[in-house]
Amino acid sequence: MSRASLMSIASVLGVLLSGGCTWISSKDVDERRPEVDDDEDGFIAEIDCDEANPNINPGETENWYDGIDQDCGGDDDYDADADGFVEDQWAGLSTGGVDGSGALPGGDCNDNEPESNPGQADDAYDGVDTNCDGKDDYDQDEDGYVATEHEGLPTRNAPGTGTLPGGDCDDARADVRPGTTDAWYDGIDQDCAGNDDYDADGDGFVRDEDAARTTTYVEDSGRLPAGDCNDSNVFIYPGADDTWYDDIDSDCASDDDFDKDLDGFRHPTAPSGTGDDCDDDDPLIFPGSLEILADGIDRDCDGDPNRFLFEEVTRLSWTGARELQLSANSDTIYLSVSVEQAGYGTTTYYESAIALSFDGLAPLDGATAHTAWLQNLVPASFRLSPGSAFLATDDELLGAVGLIFDDTAETSLRISGYDLATGVRFGANSPSAAPATFDDIALALSSDGSIHAIGCELSEGLGQYMQATRAGLATGYEISETIQDLPADVCALHFYEEPTGIIVSTQAEGLVRTPFDIESETPITDLYDCGLDTGGDPVECPDLDEVDPSRRPSDISTLVERSWLLLADELNDTIVIIEEDGTEHLVPADAPTRVQATLAPDGTAFLAWVDGSGSPVLAWGDLSGGFEQVTLDPGFTTSEASVVLSTDGAQVFFAALGDDTIAVGGASLE
Repeated sequence: MSRASLMSIASVLGVLLSGGCTWISSKDVDERRPEVDDDEDGFIAEIDCDEANPNINPGETENWYDGIDQDCGGDDDYDADADGFVEDQWAGLSTGGVDGSGALPGGDCNDNEPESNPGQADDAYDGVDTNCDGKDDYDQDEDGYVATEHEGLPTRNAPGTGTLPGGDCDDARADVRPGTTDAWYDGIDQDCAGNDDYDADGDGFVRDEDAARTTTYVEDSGRLPAGDCNDSNVFIYPGADDTWYDDIDSDCASDDDFDKDLDGFRHPTAPSGTGDDCDDDDPLIFPGSLEILADGIDRDCDGDPNRFLFEEVTRLSWTGARELQLSANSDTIYLSVSVEQAGYGTTTYYESAIALSFDGLAPLDGATAHTAWLQNLVPASFRLSPGSAFLATDDELLGAVGLIFDDTAETSLRISGYDLATGVRFGANSPSAAPATFDDIALALSSDGSIHAIGCELSEGLGQYMQATRAGLATGYEISETIQDLPADVCALHFYEEPTGIIVSTQAEGLVRTPFDIESETPITDLYDCGLDTGGDPVECPDLDEVDPSRRPSDISTLVERSWLLLADELNDTIVIIEEDGTEHLVPADAPTRVQATLAPDGTAFLAWVDGSGSPVLAWGDLSGGFEQVTLDPGFTTSEASVVLSTDGAQVFFAALGDDTIAVGGASLE
């Protein structure tokens, strides 16, 4: 027993003795001992946890973390907030006089806050590390980034926090943060850049398939316009400046970068030699374009502003095609040929005359139909003569041909027709006559609607003339007697002043023009019957004009609207135009073999012929200003050519015939 304790007990005994008591039992001493204050700190042993130290008693102020329980509270001196956790630095340290101390777990991050310890649940974004895990309270996904609104905010109890960069657009996903690689087109803004996930190049446009698709974390996304054709290049988008010929569709217009004028043909700089547009700034200029005649611009890129291209007519297959002629009514252009044989699908025509139909306003669009105005669907008992004639009216197609009957060695001149309204064919033959080939045939209509035809033949010196009215075509019509002593291989029939008719033919002594009365019952007899001489023999009617006897036209035709005769003077390399008064005009031509003509509304005449090299030629102009001409190239040697205008007079339509090949082309006149 310590000296202090003994003294305390003695003091107690003294008190007791002075009270007259003479005996104190040990039990009494034990019972009174807790009332002793040995360290004289004012606290009896019963409540003083250390009677040997006056600085330890319930009245003392606790000095935490020194391992001493100064206030005798019985608390672990390292758990000031009494939350059952100590800071890691005190873990395992016991507190003097406190049984069981030193066993509390560590990890307490703030020993002044009982609500902050490892056993607590942490509330995110309140700025307090409640569970003492040391993490930034504003970086819940621990990706090293906080939301922009939390940038710079520290977390209490978590030293070093408040320094993380902002910009995190989803603090619940560690894979969504600034700086990460963004997987485009998955609808998620992984790098929190605020970009529409469907606009990878950031040009403000999305692909068509991504229109209206929204991006998670990007406000107002899904509103960008579509049409981006390259979402990996910021310079390629609808409306961007497009540099032509760099092979990049910068404006996403889906046009060929080598076709600036969008005419379907490429600039010569196009790769692989695919460019042949001679003017890529003008959509009306490209290979195959419709030329505008005489405008000085090479619109079809063939190197000549007046030469146009041809398209082969493939509607039928031809054998022995000849006598190419164009004629037009108010809405259709017809191309007529005589054939030995022609095929269309399973249909075969024999010794027939066929007219192809073309839209009168757009003839270059191709043939739309065909009509056999002289039709034989089985092998015929005759052959067609070399010559024929054709013309179209609004009501019918009319033609004249020679029929050569080999079994009887006879020849007939025939007028045939086709009613456009009913599809009925009609016609009749002249009486058979001596053998003739009818080298040339002419056809004309007089103002009263009657039909006139003449056939001429050189070797046999035989000619025939026929006339009829349309009303009598199906029942027969007046036919003249055969004209004898007409040794001409080309002839023309034309009306100057009705009822006077003009037969024009070539004879040994040159050109002959002879009038006769078409109203006479036997008009042909007037041709050579101008009276009798003194011996009683017939006297031929004189020629109207003296003509150079050296002229030997290989073809004679007429331009009805101008009352012109046109002669293809092969020997003298000219086309001769003879006016009604006999005035002649010469157009230079290389050995022309045929000539046909048509007239434009403005008075321009168009002439077509074939030159000595087998090339078709187109000429245009008038008698006062002369004629321009251009040699055309249909792609084959040409034997015949013809020209006509579209029904609105806006286009010239040209046809060329070769060995069983027909091609057409044309040019605009405006």
